[in-house]
Amino acid sequence: MLSLSFISFFTTLIYSTVHKDWLKKNKSFFNKKEFEEQLIKASLHILENMGYDLKEHKVKISSSIKESHIHCLYFLKCPDRSPLLIFEDPRTKHKKLPLKDKALNTPGLDEVVYKPVEGSLIFFPSYLKWKIKESKKLKYIKKEMVCKK
Repeated sequence: MLSLSFISFFTTLIYSTVHKDWLKKNKSFFNKKEFEEQLIKASLHILENMGYDLKEHKVKISSSIKESHIHCLYFLKCPDRSPLLIFEDPRTKHKKLPLKDKALNTPGLDEVVYKPVEGSLIFFPSYLKWKIKESKKLKYIKKEMVCKK
């Protein structure tokens, strides 16, 4: 048997946390400026961890999906039967093969399914395709983050 070492290349990281406290700050909504500042700080941290040199760049919230570097989703309302968030494999030339166990998180997966809860905050690279079945009961905020000089 060959002795092989594992090197992780082309790994797409999805960052998530839960901040239910932001939902409770006030009844009308939380402080939008404070919320956006937190998103910018987190995006900067994520992009630096991805290996980008951002010394001469600023992270800003963008209105354009085409120029964004990071997507952010914050789930305000998630009913028990809320739709799943599905991330698709970004490798376009990836040849699909049958998997031994689809429940395991392996590099062979074609998609990753995430079940959001109220307060879920998710960051992911903008090149990662995603979809969610819209529901009247599901409410979330979507922001695109961009780096500019």
